[in-house]
Amino acid sequence: MSRSTHQTRQALRFGPIELQAGDARPAPYFLSGRKLYAIGTTSGALEPVGAEHLVGEMGGVWAHPVKFLDGWYLSIQDETGRHDLLRCLDFEGHLSDVTMHFVHGALRLTRTDFVADDDAALFSLVEIVNQGEQPWQGTIGFVAEVNILPTWFSGWETGGIELMQDHGLAVAWDKLWQGRWGVVFGSSSTPEAVIFGKRERNPTAELRYHVTLPPGARMELEFLVVCDHQNGHYGALQLFGRLAGRGEELLRDKRERFRRAALEGVTLETPDERVNQDWILAKANLRLLEADYSPYLPGFFLAGIPEYPQLFGCDNTYTTVGATGAGFAGTMRSTLNLLGEYARRACGRVPHEVTTNGRVFNPGNTQETPQFAIAVWDYVRWTGDTAFLRIMYPICREGVMEYLPAIWDWDRDGYPAGDAMVERHGMGPLKLDSACYIYVAWRALAAMARALDRPEADHYDRLADEWLERFERDWWLPEEGLYADSLHSDYQPQLDGHWTQVLPVQLGIARPERAARVIERLEREWVNRWGLVHTREREDRVWTLPTGLLVLAECRQGHADEALRLLNNIALTARYGMLGAFKELIPEGLCFVQLWSAGLYLQGILEGLLGLMPQALEHRLAIAPTLPASWPSVTLRGLRVGAHHLNLTIANAGCTIEHLSGPQRLEIVFHPRGTAVATLETSGPVSADSYATLNDSTGELRFSVGVGQSVTVQSVDGHAQVVYRDRRAEAVPALA
Repeated sequence: MSRSTHQTRQALRFGPIELQAGDARPAPYFLSGRKLYAIGTTSGALEPVGAEHLVGEMGGVWAHPVKFLDGWYLSIQDETGRHDLLRCLDFEGHLSDVTMHFVHGALRLTRTDFVADDDAALFSLVEIVNQGEQPWQGTIGFVAEVNILPTWFSGWETGGIELMQDHGLAVAWDKLWQGRWGVVFGSSSTPEAVIFGKRERNPTAELRYHVTLPPGARMELEFLVVCDHQNGHYGALQLFGRLAGRGEELLRDKRERFRRAALEGVTLETPDERVNQDWILAKANLRLLEADYSPYLPGFFLAGIPEYPQLFGCDNTYTTVGATGAGFAGTMRSTLNLLGEYARRACGRVPHEVTTNGRVFNPGNTQETPQFAIAVWDYVRWTGDTAFLRIMYPICREGVMEYLPAIWDWDRDGYPAGDAMVERHGMGPLKLDSACYIYVAWRALAAMARALDRPEADHYDRLADEWLERFERDWWLPEEGLYADSLHSDYQPQLDGHWTQVLPVQLGIARPERAARVIERLEREWVNRWGLVHTREREDRVWTLPTGLLVLAECRQGHADEALRLLNNIALTARYGMLGAFKELIPEGLCFVQLWSAGLYLQGILEGLLGLMPQALEHRLAIAPTLPASWPSVTLRGLRVGAHHLNLTIANAGCTIEHLSGPQRLEIVFHPRGTAVATLETSGPVSADSYATLNDSTGELRFSVGVGQSVTVQSVDGHAQVVYRDRRAEAVPALA
């Protein structure tokens, strides 16, 4: 492999967002489609990628579960000799595609690469301009390095690569998988020659074009790589014939789809333009990670690139709220359905990790199964998808109530024994995080059962109530002002200082006075400039996952400014390495595109700062904002709560709700932050079925908003006013 040491100027241009960076060492980049993705470097060099799974082999062109190329590049041959273009000077990313600029003498070469959205195809569109005063004559080549390799832990063997030429196209397949695995690459312009060779350990194929360019002249070439892991090179040849010559058209379509996914739908406007842009980037990251690896894994979110393109349990459960609320409910439903199908076959056990050819590598840790039940209910809370709930409830019930006690919690104390999110030697067998998640799973099961009119709902709540009493006795360490990280079999507590301290607060389990003590200790001893460290005084790396959970905990405590600082740190990762991509570590490290980073960022806005808690099945939305002092209000447009379509403007002391469409009136429960409400009045065109009430003990305002109606609530000096307007008759006023 070639290693490049020159500096590449990297830029991201996507909608209103422009970022710049200088890469002393080439940064990785990711081109995605639902059927294929490609990983390369900003310099254009072919670098080894991957440190944990297929070491050095995670880059290149993957149509999972098979890798087909290590990479591709352009070559030039003229009177000065042969030159492989592996030193890009200016790299421009658009998330949907990338553009690389090369210079060779008087030639300027521009290469724009993208992956087709719904086909296993990679395009490389090349423009060559002679900027000199003399004609240029030479050979332009497109070189692909073939490396046919099955996914990590696939259980598949390979038999060696065969290559051939077919009417100006390069064709390759694996000997053991002829008729199943095949790759074709070529151009709609027939080359003068197809040359087969070898680069280090892998075979190569080069398409060569003899070119004469007068001064000022330009030419364009379209190259296309097509892969097939079901019908071999015969299927790839058919797809090549369908797509060749359509590169410009498909590039326009790709850019427009990315633009709509990230810039339209659910949109956010805050006083902080940086946050507005990071919201867009977080949505674009979810779009990057959508995949469909049928027939093995149809319709799911990749967990992380480059190491974790697999289907993961916890990664997706941590992403459910953010993805669903931000407009990716379809992919989230498909992902949860896929995990649920694996759980159904495993007696309710939800897998931790499934390879891209559908094999269960890790069948699931102690927290995975209760986390899944929580995620299913989170999805239903937001979407009101009763049909999905009917399918998933029996799987969740079996997993939490039968499988988990039988394997992990035989004494049924609600403290499963075994590895959970923290998998560290020396801990007690009973882990804090799995204990917390089973409690919330019981609450979720109770809500599911009530939604389905099942009689066991009260039983789940009784289990949770009894657990809560024991939990505070068994886990709380009064001398520390913290909870134990783990318990031994005799319930002896152990404190190791892991990040899971945040969970009793984030999940609403800790008593208010104890929650305040835990947060104070975390802020003082666990939080550095980037966020929540993994383990106090032992491991100071900061993951986006615990930092995102701390955001939600800080919002529960009313610490809006600290929550915003941590959210900004998660988004800061998009300014390192591949610009625009949310990383796994803060500021950079491990996976350079990480699912839960974007998902938790979005949840931190939606359910954290804005305090949105939908109950779509009941046609109700609760709002309890925790906005920073510098934000007078925030506007969220295009929000979906079940079948309701809304625009919202939210302040700490008021809100405006526009009910754009829906099946019936929507109930709003608004809890003003930092203000006590003593009186309430209603005005405007109030219909017979409208209502507005004040809960004297909680200060909550409860009112309804009809379809085509807007309601503004203002709370000032202990007095609240609910003003109704017909949005079809007049413009909605701005919230003061």
